[in-house]
Formats: sequence, C-alpha cells, structure tokens
Amino acid sequence: LLGNPPDDAEPVLLKFGPFGTYVQKGIDGAEGEPKPKRVSIPEGEELSIRFEDALLYLALPRVVCQHPELGGDIKAGLSKNGPFVLHANGYRSLGPGDHVLTISPERAIELVDKVKARVASSNTLAILGAHSGKNVSVVDGRFGPYIKHGSTNARLPLMYRDMPHECPLDEAIEAVKEKEKEGPKGRFGRAKAGSKTKAKPAAKATAGSKTAKSSKSAKPAASGVVAKKRAKTSFLFFCQEKRAAVAATGLAFGDIQKELSVQWKGLDEGGRAPYEEMSSLEKLRYSEEWSAESESDAPPSPPATARVAAPVKRASPVRAKKAVKKAGAAKKGTAAKR
Repeated sequence: LLGNPPDDAEPVLLKFGPFGTYVQKGIDGAEGEPKPKRVSIPEGEELSIRFEDALLYLALPRVVCQHPELGGDIKAGLSKNGPFVLHANGYRSLGPGDHVLTISPERAIELVDKVKARVASSNTLAILGAHSGKNVSVVDGRFGPYIKHGSTNARLPLMYRDMPHECPLDEAIEAVKEKEKEGPKGRFGRAKAGSKTKAKPAAKATAGSKTAKSSKSAKPAASGVVAKKRAKTSFLFFCQEKRAAVAATGLAFGDIQKELSVQWKGLDEGGRAPYEEMSSLEKLRYSEEWSAESESDAPPSPPATARVAAPVKRASPVRAKKAVKKAGAAKKGTAAKR
C-alpha cells in the first residue's frame, strides 16, 4: 500500500505481476466486475517509487505541450512497448535519457518532428490517427493508395483516392475491421484443397524463350515525367455530397458504396447535371494546370547539326594479312605461266 488520495477512498497499491511491476488504484473486485486502473512501472523504479509518483503514473497519458507548427496536443504515456510521445502525426518512443514524467516540451517537439520527417521520406501519403496503439495511415502502393494498420492492408474508398488526407479516421478503422474479418487470402493465406504435393519444377527454357521472358519482364526506363493527376468524376462529387447521409442510416461499411451506386444509377439527366458540371470545371482546371506545367518543364529543342559522313570501316589486321598472302600467291602463279 502506497497511500490513499485525500479526495478518494480507493487506495493506491504497488503490485508485482508476471510482466513486471505496476501500480493499481483500487482493490480487485469479484469476477465479472470492472478491473481497477493499472499502469506499468519502468524497470528499475520498483523500490524507489513514491506515492506522488504513483499518482502521476495513474494520470498518464499527460499533455506535455502544444505543437507550435502543426497544432494539437503532444502527449506522453506508457504502453507495453515502453514510454512514448503521441501526436496526430504518430508515435515516437522515448530515448534512454528521457523520462515519461519529466520530458520537456522542447524534447517532445523534437521527437514529433522526427516522426514527421520519417513520414515525409517514405511512401506514406497521410497518417489519419491511431487505433489500438498503432497508426492508421494511407500508403501509396503499386496499384494505388490503400489503408495500412499494422500488418493489415485495407481498400481505400474510391472517393478519397485523390484526396487521402480527407479520409475520416472512423471510416478507415471500419475498412480495417472488414478486412480483418475476411482473414488471410491469396499467396500467403489458406492453402487450397488438394495442394499437398509440390509442383514439379518447370523445364528449362530455351535461349529464345529466355530472351522473350526477359524482354517481357523488363521494366521501362523512368522518363522523369510526373504522371498527370486525374480530376474528380461526377460520381465522386456525388459520393462526397451524399456519403454522410447514407452512412447515418446505419449501413455496414461495405454496403455504403453499393447504396451510393444504386442512388447514382437512379438519377436522371437533370439529377446528374450539377455533378457533371462540377466535373467538367474540375477537368478544365486540371488541364490548364497541366498545360502550364508542361510548358514550363519542356526541354529546349536540340540545335540543328550538320550532316556527318559515315565512318570508314577499317579492315582487321588478320584479314589484311590474308589479303597480302593471297595477292602474293596470285603474282607467283602469273609469273610461272609466263
């Protein structure tokens, strides 16, 4: 027993469990009742912890400061993986010289900026927030952007394909949960029935087939030209306007897009006209921006060059020796006839 708070009847206890030392506020109740709050204690502080420190641990996570540029609270807390600082931009573990109860605002801002720099240098397009202690982010993949949460990759709704930063966190979490319900699939998923025996290795390909295979699998060289960003279609404008109302009806995440498609198909020309007008304006704006960028980035035309004569082919030394021997033999034969 470490002590009792003056305004609370629940005692603060220091306990030893299978995963380390922790402090607990309150006494364990009967089975089925809610468990009291527990917070793990960093290794090495079991014998020196005080009652005031235990209260500070039980109050975690705590707000350290506000980020001066990004805004929002920077919090410090403890998890099963150790102490950390948390911001909307992501998590960052504390260093050996940092303490979760005494970390300064300057040091917390420095750690958050390191997370920002790491995200900017990777293929992460946006970090939407945190769920179950892990970041929920939108990643640019081979076939387009997708939602990533730990080892789970979920499909990004079509309407947010060109604007991943605007995808709400709750919709991304729903997509992750739907993906986790499906279970593993494909190459690393469940094995197919009747696939116990290993397939025999394929026969060696001929030289011609190897050349063809290598030519097919060869990737085109990068041209250095940035791909043109697609403008929003009329259907995307419609989904952006109606999605919140459809989601409020209580439909599952996967059924929301189906309902939007049904409503879109039920519209007549008059109902689709405002969305098609918005799409045409968007395409016009994109085409103007792209033409301006293309003109500014266009390489200068190459200067006219004079016609250069083809280089004269020189005979190899071996062929030259053979020609000299042949000419000498011909002369000897002519002299013998005379």
